[in-house]
Parts: sequence; C-alpha cells; structure tokens
Amino acid sequence: MKSWVQDTKLSECIGLIGNNNTEYYRKALIDYVNQYQDNFPFDLLEEVCLYMQRKSETGDMDFTTVPNEIIDAIEIGCYEYCMSLNEVSAAYKILIKPQLLTSTDIKSLINHMLEAFSCNFTEDKFFNQEIQRLNSIFMLQNHQEQR
Repeated sequence: MKSWVQDTKLSECIGLIGNNNTEYYRKALIDYVNQYQDNFPFDLLEEVCLYMQRKSETGDMDFTTVPNEIIDAIEIGCYEYCMSLNEVSAAYKILIKPQLLTSTDIKSLINHMLEAFSCNFTEDKFFNQEIQRLNSIFMLQNHQEQR
C-alpha cells in the first residue's frame, strides 16, 4: 500500500503527538471513518458503523469487549473482493483494538482511509481535501488538549 501521509505536515503533526496522547484522537477517528461509511456505504459494515457511532456518542472508548458480530463483520470485510471495503474494514479493525492507539496506528488508519478514497476518486479529487480535513482534526484536538 502506498504511504499517503509520508512526507506531509500531517505525518509530522502525528509524530509530535507522542504515544501518550494518541488515545485522545480515537473518537475523532471513529467519526472520520464513520463519515466515509455514511457516504460510501457497505452493507457488511452497517452494524459496525452503528456500533461505533454509539461508542462515539457516549464517549465510551473501551473496546475490551466488542460483540462477536462486529469483529466478524470487520474480519470478513478485510478479505472481501473490494479494495475500498478492505481498507475501511482495516481502519475499523485498528479502532476496535483494546490497547491504546499509537502514532503508528493512527498513520496506518489514515493510510487505509486515503487508500479507500483512492478507489473512488483520482488523487487530485480527494487527497488535498482529505489531508486538510485530517489536519483540522488534529489541530482542533491539539488545541482542545492544551486547554
């Protein structure tokens, strides 16, 4: 897979977060992945999206016990014959891991999502816009974190 964030300001920003503060971004990343699923829905991931939406809305970021049907849907999605479904499923798989997120996890998740976009659009139609959206997530969260 192409490294979409390598040599970008976004990569630098994520690198500066450090692994101690990465968990703070899980909710925003859930919302980001869910927005893709809302815009380009996969039936297989519908329940996953709803589950993640409930987690986001309640602020419950504990993923030590994820329902088996959610795990199964994500696993199946990772191996279906549709690259964008594979990529979105891989992003959800990172988000449901019970361990704390790392900066490497965040970069990997973003790469999966940008790869999913590349299945639907040419690079010039999505890349700068999505990098700006992601930058705003990390800038906004960084600003709130400092308060």
